[in-house]
Amino acid sequence: MQRKIKVLFSSHDFKFLNHVVSRYKQDPGYEVLLEEHEGHVIQDTEECKKLLEVVDIIFCEWCLGNAEWYSQNKKRHQVLIIRLHHQEVNLPFLERIEWGNVDKILFICPNNKKLFLKKFPYLNEKTLLLYNLIDCASFRIPKLYGAEFNLGFIGSAPMRKAPHIAVDILNRLKQSDSRYTLYFKGKQPFEYDWLWRRPEERRYYEKLYEEINTSSYADSIIFDPHGNDVQEWFSKIGFLLSTSDHEGSHQAVAEGMASGAIPVIRNWDGADQLYPAKYVFRDIEEAVELILKWKTRNIYDHECNEAERYAQENFDYHEILKIYDTLISNLLGRKKSTGYLKESIVEDS
Repeated sequence: MQRKIKVLFSSHDFKFLNHVVSRYKQDPGYEVLLEEHEGHVIQDTEECKKLLEVVDIIFCEWCLGNAEWYSQNKKRHQVLIIRLHHQEVNLPFLERIEWGNVDKILFICPNNKKLFLKKFPYLNEKTLLLYNLIDCASFRIPKLYGAEFNLGFIGSAPMRKAPHIAVDILNRLKQSDSRYTLYFKGKQPFEYDWLWRRPEERRYYEKLYEEINTSSYADSIIFDPHGNDVQEWFSKIGFLLSTSDHEGSHQAVAEGMASGAIPVIRNWDGADQLYPAKYVFRDIEEAVELILKWKTRNIYDHECNEAERYAQENFDYHEILKIYDTLISNLLGRKKSTGYLKESIVEDS
């Protein structure tokens, strides 16, 4: 009788991995164990040691202290998968990981993989590009009347998100058509204690708020609160702005495209590798030109459909989960073929 394969998911933040965890929780062939800790480093490893005695697969979400610890302590028969996002690329954890004990390194965007391989070119065979997963169907809510004149911006903090560029884009558009409105969604900077205590961040936002409040278009800039209503919020958004200095994959762009919102993306490093280059701008003038280019109704509707199609083909969780299944099956098979896989994983005695 075949017994369940035990898979351990370790992270300080599972928000980008919910679909993967749910998929294996629902599979009768797997038993899912969660190890969630605070911060980037596992402070108490006693629970980890207990879990390590019973699991077959270890999945580290984020390449941080969890990846460091499990790579140094995993057993030879266990499969170790690490998923690297963006912030980890320049953190010291990478230097302390026992890469020989890692079976696969997953990347959410081409640029992160490129940056990683500059440091560790010999690990190329262990890498796999696998985008963040979203439920595209949940974003397919009909657009509200006038959505084509609404710009959306999710998460205006920290200042590397460069929300001032979004405000500049709105100001230019208003000179062409008074109907344009900018909607910010998410917590405001002063709601983050850690951020508001940083003088440089605080000065940036105080200046931004002053400019907004004294602008002729202040009434056309709306701050919507943080909440679990992102899908509904997108129903009023026709264009999703991504103006950051740098990003990993900027998940909000993929979600906006799934809703049928047209993305307008600053040329942060790797943007045109992950998203169609036609949506990427170099300066404010070009961003304004892109938005006005799709102003005509039939052209706008066509481009909305194109954005939605791209998201469905590249980010929908149904398709990406199939790749996860193949990956895990292959890694388990490889352990078995080398004699490292416990027989009890395959067959109950």
